[in-house]
Amino acid sequence: DKELATVLSIVSKALYMLGNTFDEAMWKFRCHRLWKGKDDTIVHEMCSNAPRNTHRGMYLHTLRDSRRTCLTEGELCKYRWAFRFKESAGQFWTAMDPYWSSNRRTSMQRCFRSK
Repeated sequence: DKELATVLSIVSKALYMLGNTFDEAMWKFRCHRLWKGKDDTIVHEMCSNAPRNTHRGMYLHTLRDSRRTCLTEGELCKYRWAFRFKESAGQFWTAMDPYWSSNRRTSMQRCFRSK
């Protein structure tokens, strides 16, 4: 039947579009749950490098990126890094650290520059 084929084609397209809409909403929810508490600018920058501009693509890219063990030069130079020495580092190191040498309990900070 030509008429039945036309109806099935329309229904099939509608179900496909509905499925994609639901799928995107589900991945969007998962992304927001995964990114909760993260710096928005970092998330935005990371997701702009995702291979596909879908929430599924961004979610998978975020998971792959979370397993990296090295910083890029750009990432290293972009931020001000805070740290402090442990007490077990010894008197020489803790004397330079404001966390141990002042009442303010602040961290040492370091910025890196690229060549």
